[in-house]
Amino acid sequence: MNGAGPFLPAAMRLPPTHQDMLPLISKNWRWQIRLTPMGKKALHFDLDIVQLGHVQLIRGSYDAPYLMEGAIPKDSVMIALPYGGGKTVVRNAPLQGDALVLFTDHREFDLVTQMGNGNHTIVVSRPFFENLFTRHFGVDPTRRFDASLLRLKGGAEEYIRWQKGWLASLQSALLAGGTGMEASLVRQIEETLLCELFAMLECDEAPDIEAAESKKLARARAFLHDHMEENFSMTFLARELQMSVRSLQNLFQKHLGITPKHYLKQIRLQAIHEALKRGDKETVREIAEAYGFYHMGYFGTEYKKFYGQPPSQTLRHR
Repeated sequence: MNGAGPFLPAAMRLPPTHQDMLPLISKNWRWQIRLTPMGKKALHFDLDIVQLGHVQLIRGSYDAPYLMEGAIPKDSVMIALPYGGGKTVVRNAPLQGDALVLFTDHREFDLVTQMGNGNHTIVVSRPFFENLFTRHFGVDPTRRFDASLLRLKGGAEEYIRWQKGWLASLQSALLAGGTGMEASLVRQIEETLLCELFAMLECDEAPDIEAAESKKLARARAFLHDHMEENFSMTFLARELQMSVRSLQNLFQKHLGITPKHYLKQIRLQAIHEALKRGDKETVREIAEAYGFYHMGYFGTEYKKFYGQPPSQTLRHR
């Protein structure tokens, strides 16, 4: 199969696997993804992926809350439906109703869930997407990416059934060795797929919902990421944000389902995990203390809970 596009046709079915595998797998599909567990246990996921010349179809299932950051393939557009498992926050704003996540490659991917969920995604090369989008909606999408929402007309279930059907049929063809299809046929399949997708959508101006809270959440998260190697209290953070500690706690609980202290612990553990794999320092204690963990017993227990091995083993196997 020659898709005559930026992607190489391929398919993959991945059974449940540990969170550490996602960055490795995503590189093969031209993604740059960082995955941080936000719950109280290690995070596992499974994936189904189909890639044609201009289109990627991805279904992911995650068994615990997570923070996903990074970038989609260059010169692409991504439409995704996080489904089930409580509230999803995208770029610090709660996802509303049947709205879909819309990312372009010039925006940092940033998504936080309150619980485990399914994520039903389509990635399309940008020129291909813009051409068909304009033909269908009669609107230039380049002027609407940051100021509009795509909503589902018929609800999430219709979209999920549609994506599952395409995934199943295309996976069967590709995994069975169906790589000899002509580029013109692949292009026809891709155009049909996108036309069916657009028929399920409506394009509306984005309402200014909870904008003030979203800005506060963005500032709070940015502070925690920028200062995770420093020692500070939640009282200090609240004062920096010019809000009360209770308001700060409520802000995180409402939108992320966790406290700011728990959020800080999780991003620190992820930073330590990456530092151990790189071997930034000679000992586990040096790395842990650099991120505010001074009780090695507690740190070791928390680390093993999420990464499945003692921190010393991660450092040895770097």
